[in-house]
Order: sequence, then structure tokens, then C-alpha cells
Amino acid sequence: MVLYIVYNNIIWACIIAALVGAAAATLVFLLKGKKNGGEEKEFSSKNPLVTGIRNNAESFAGLYEAIYSVSIGKVGRKKEAFENWAKAVADTGDKELLEAFNKKFGKYTKWKAKKNKKFKKAAKKLVKACFKAGVVRSSELYIVGDDTTAEKYHLAGDGIISADENYEVLAPFWQFGDIVLEKGVIK
Repeated sequence: MVLYIVYNNIIWACIIAALVGAAAATLVFLLKGKKNGGEEKEFSSKNPLVTGIRNNAESFAGLYEAIYSVSIGKVGRKKEAFENWAKAVADTGDKELLEAFNKKFGKYTKWKAKKNKKFKKAAKKLVKACFKAGVVRSSELYIVGDDTTAEKYHLAGDGIISADENYEVLAPFWQFGDIVLEKGVIK
């Protein structure tokens, strides 16, 4: 009798262990699939949105910092930022880019401006696609002026940018390869 009880408890323990193991494996699979299969696949280098931004990076000059500001919740004109991007995308004449943009962000016209979360989430995705396309946002907070500083920055206020002078970066520049898409601002 004792042997029967011990034998049944071992069987139940094995069944429970197998179920817990299967549940854990399923959870890991689902989490990895969401993490690696979702955003990263969505913005592979062959994605039409990424390819379109890469092929038309200069067409969006003047729009990068605005959409970045929306992505971090810093701008009040969220809808306008998306409208400007939609117009620039349409103006490229790139049908694949237009289709990919509209599929991903086309519903922004129906979003309420007060619903910051939707705009912020969508802007983060658009910025991620820009970065994947090779567009770079400078990250310096302070710089020392050199021969290329005037190509990348405007000086706030009066004066000219001087070599070997220290500057505070008020707004970053955006670049694609060797092309400065948007100048930053220093003081």
C-alpha cells in the first residue's frame, strides 16, 4: 500500500513537472517570438518602409527631429508631424514606400490629438525605421568647433562658428552617409 502511494505521487510529480516545463517553454517561445519576430522583422533592411526611407532620405529633410520629438513625447503638433511625413512620402513618387507608410501609419488622421500614446508609439516605429535605413541623429551635448561644424550646425544668436571654441548643442543634426539632412543648433 505504501509503495502504491509513493508510486502514484511520483507519477503525479512527473506529470506536474512536465506541465510546468511545457508552460515555461511555451512562454519563452512566445516572448522571444514577439521580441525577435515582431519589431525586428518588421524593420528588416528589406522592409519597403526602410528601403523607401533609405532611397529618399533627403526628401524628409526637416522632418526627422519633429517626428523624433513626437516619439519622446516632446511636441504638441503630433498630427502635423505625421501629415508632413505623409505628404513627403507621397511626393517621393515611391509607390512601395507610400503603400508601406499608409499600411503602418495611414490611420493617424483618425487619431485624436489628445491620444498621445498612439502618436508616440507610431513615431517611435517611424524613427526606428529611419535609424534602420541608415539615418543618424547626432548625440553630442557639447562640441568643439572645427572645419565641419558650420556644415552640421547653425549658431543660435549672432556671430560665426569658430574653430577650437566650445559650444553647447541645443538641437542635434541628422545625417545620412556624408549628407547632412538637418542642421542642428549650437550656442
